[in-house]
Amino acid sequence: MQRNGGDFLIAAALFLLLLLYSLPSLALQPVETFVAGARQRNPDALEARANLAQEEAQADSTLGRVLPGISARGSYTRNQYSSSIDIAPPGQAPQPITVVPSDQWDGSATLRVPLIDLAGFQRVSAAKTSAQASAHQLEATRLQVEGQAVQDYYQVVANLALVAASSAALDVSRESFRLAQARYQAGSAAALEVDRARADVEQQVQQLAAAELQVALTARALESASGVEPDLSSVVRLSDDLHPEGNLDAFEGGLSRLPAVAAATASTNAAEKQADAQRLALAPSVAGSFTERGTNAPGFTGHEWSYQAAVTATWSFDLTNIADIRSQEAAVDAARARELRTVLSSRDSIHREWNTIVAGIARGNDHAARSPPGAARRVRRGGQPHPVGRGPRQRARPAPPLHRTQSALGKRREGNAMTRSMKLLLLGALALASACKKVEGAQSAPQRPPAPVSVATAVERDVPVYLDEIGKNIAPEVVTIQAQVPGRITGIHVKDGATVKRGDLLFTIDPRPYRAQLDSAEASLARNQAELELAKLEFGRVQKLLETDAISQQDHDSRRSAVAVSQAQVRLSQAAVATAQLNLEYCFIRSPIDGRAGQRLVDLGNVVNPSASGGLLVIQRLDPIYADFTIAENDLGSVQRALAAGQAKVEVRLPDEPDKPRTGTLTFLDNAVQDGTGTVKLRASIENRDWRFWPGRFVKVRLVLGTQKGAVLVPATATQISAKGPFVYVVKDDSTTELRPVAVGQRQGDLVAVAQGLKGGERVVTAGQLAVTPGGKVRSQP
Repeated sequence: MQRNGGDFLIAAALFLLLLLYSLPSLALQPVETFVAGARQRNPDALEARANLAQEEAQADSTLGRVLPGISARGSYTRNQYSSSIDIAPPGQAPQPITVVPSDQWDGSATLRVPLIDLAGFQRVSAAKTSAQASAHQLEATRLQVEGQAVQDYYQVVANLALVAASSAALDVSRESFRLAQARYQAGSAAALEVDRARADVEQQVQQLAAAELQVALTARALESASGVEPDLSSVVRLSDDLHPEGNLDAFEGGLSRLPAVAAATASTNAAEKQADAQRLALAPSVAGSFTERGTNAPGFTGHEWSYQAAVTATWSFDLTNIADIRSQEAAVDAARARELRTVLSSRDSIHREWNTIVAGIARGNDHAARSPPGAARRVRRGGQPHPVGRGPRQRARPAPPLHRTQSALGKRREGNAMTRSMKLLLLGALALASACKKVEGAQSAPQRPPAPVSVATAVERDVPVYLDEIGKNIAPEVVTIQAQVPGRITGIHVKDGATVKRGDLLFTIDPRPYRAQLDSAEASLARNQAELELAKLEFGRVQKLLETDAISQQDHDSRRSAVAVSQAQVRLSQAAVATAQLNLEYCFIRSPIDGRAGQRLVDLGNVVNPSASGGLLVIQRLDPIYADFTIAENDLGSVQRALAAGQAKVEVRLPDEPDKPRTGTLTFLDNAVQDGTGTVKLRASIENRDWRFWPGRFVKVRLVLGTQKGAVLVPATATQISAKGPFVYVVKDDSTTELRPVAVGQRQGDLVAVAQGLKGGERVVTAGQLAVTPGGKVRSQP
C-alpha cells in the first residue's frame, strides 16, 4: 500500500507539472545576428557585391574610351653608320644637317580627343544603367539571403521546440510504462498493456531522435546561410504577433520599388541603350589629335622639335553591322520578357505571402479562441469573432460557439490543432487515472500465478571465430575451343555437357585440302633434295678442274653458290612440310584439359575460321573448384593474423544445404583493397569430385579465423532486444527471474555466444518471455 501511495503522488505531481509548466521555445542568438551575418558572409551576397564592382569598373572603362587620352612613346637607336650633309650655299659658313646620327633619340606625345562618337556616348549611358541594375540586384540578393536566414532561424526554433516536446512526451511514456509494469505486477493489468506501453516508449525514443536530427540539419543550414554558428545553449521565449496586416493593394502598389523588379527594369533600359548604340554605330565618328615630336635626327627640316595636329573622320559599313543590330534588338526583347517574368513572379509572391500570413493569423486567432483564456475573452466579447478577422479583403471568420457540438470534420481539425501542452496534459491525466485505478484495486488484486516458460542451461564450449561472407564458384580452368585453321566441320565427336579427358577428339575439320598441301610440300622437298645432290656433284667436278687451272675461279664460285642455294631450298621445303603437317593436325581438334563440355556453338557443315569470335565449345574444369569472396577492409588484419598462425580454414556451403559444409583451403589473398567498395578479394580451393558445386553459383563462405575458448552458449531464442540493447531472463533458484543485459557474440548454429553478462550453468528463459516480469515467478515446462 505504501508503494501504491507513492505512485499516486508521483502521477499527481506529474499531472500538476504538465498543467502548470509551459515549455519555452529554445532559440539561438537574436535573429538580427544571423541576418547581419548573412548580409556580410553569404556567398550569394558576396557574388552580387562582386558583380556590382565589376559592372561599375566596366562603366568607368566605357567612359574612358570617349574621354580625351594621352599617350607617349620614346626610343633609342644605335646606328652603325652616321650620315650628315652640308646645305650651306658656296662661300658661306657650313650648315651641317644630321640625317642619321650614331646615337638616335626619338620621342613623341599624342593627345587624342573624340569629337563626335554617338555610339560611344550611348554605350557609356548603357554601362551606367547596367551598373544601376547590378546595384538593384545586390539589394534583391541581400533581401533573399536575409529571408533565407530568417526562415532557417525559425525552423531551428521550431525543431528545438519539437525536441523539448518529444523529450517531455518520452518522460511521460516512461512513467506510463513504469505504472503499467506496477499494475501488471499487482495483477490489475494484462501483459499486452505493458507491451503497448513499452512500444510507446520506443516510438517516443524514435521521435526524439528524429527531432534531434532535424535540429542538427537545420542548424547546419542556418550556419551555411549566415556564416554564424548557432548557439543552442540560450533560451528565448517567442511571443505571438497577430496584428492585422495592411490592404493587399498597398503591398502591390509598391511592386515597382522592389529591388528585383527595379533590377529587371534597369537591365531592360541598358539593353535598349545598347541597341541604340549599335544603330548609332552606322554614323561616322570624328576625333582630333595633337602630337608633339622630338628627335636628334631632324633631317632636312632642321628642327629637333615639331608638332602635328589632325582631325580624323571614320566610317565603315558591312553585313556585320546589320547582324549586330538584329542581335541587340533580340537581346532587348529577351530583357523585356525577363522583366515581365520578374514582375509577374513578384506579384504572385506578394499575393501568396500576404494570403499565407492572413490565413496564419486567422488560424492563430481561432486556436486562441478555443483555449481557456481565449474562451474567457470571447465571453467578454459576447461571442463575437476576433476583430482582426482574416484580413481587409476577406470576411472575419466566425469563431465556433462555446457550447455547441461540433461536426466530425470540425472535431478532427480541432484535434489536429491541439497544442503540445494539451497533449502533455492529456497524457498526465491518463497516467493519474492509471495510478488511481491501481490504488483502488491494489487491495483486492490476487497473487499473480507463475508464468509458464521454457528454460535452458547456459553451457561453456570452445567455439570457432569466423566471418560469414557470400561467395561465387569459379572454375579453375576455362578453355574456349577455337579453330586454328579455316575449313568446314566434317565431324563432331562430343555431346553437349559431356565429360571429356585431355586428348579426346572433339571436332574434325575437312583434312583433304591440308593433306594435299602436305603432299605438295613433300614433293617440293624431294625435288630440292635432288637438285642439291646434282649441285654437289657439279661442284666436285669443278673443284678438280680448278686444281689443273682448266676452269676459272668465277665458275668455281658459281658452282659453290649453287650448292648453298640448293641447301637453303631444301631447308625451306622442310619447313613447308612441317607447317603442312601441323595444319593437318589442326584439322583434328582435341581437348586440352579434363573437364565438362558446355553447349557446342557450331553444327556439322559450318565453315569455321580462326578469326571468328565465340569459338566452337567451352570446357571448364570442375575439380577442384574455386570459391571467390570478399571481406571488409576492417577484417583484413584478423585474416592476416590467422594466415600467419596457420589457423585460417574455409567452409563452403550451398544455400539449399546449409548443414553440409565442405572444407577448403584459402589459396589467394589480393594485394590491394578495392577502390570504391573497401573490400579485399580472397579465393578458396575446395575438392569437387562429385560436382556438387557448379561454376557461377553463389555459395555461403565461412572463414574460420581461430577458436574462442570457454565461450558461454545459450539458445538463440533466449536473447531479447530492448531500447537499452539485448538482454536475457535468468531464472534463479527460487524460480524468480532477473532481467540481465548481455553482450551477444556470434551465432553457433541454434546457439548464440554471450560475450558478457552470463556464466555457464545459469538457467535462462528460451520461450514465453512476454509473460515474464523482472522479479516474477516462473514455472518451467517442456
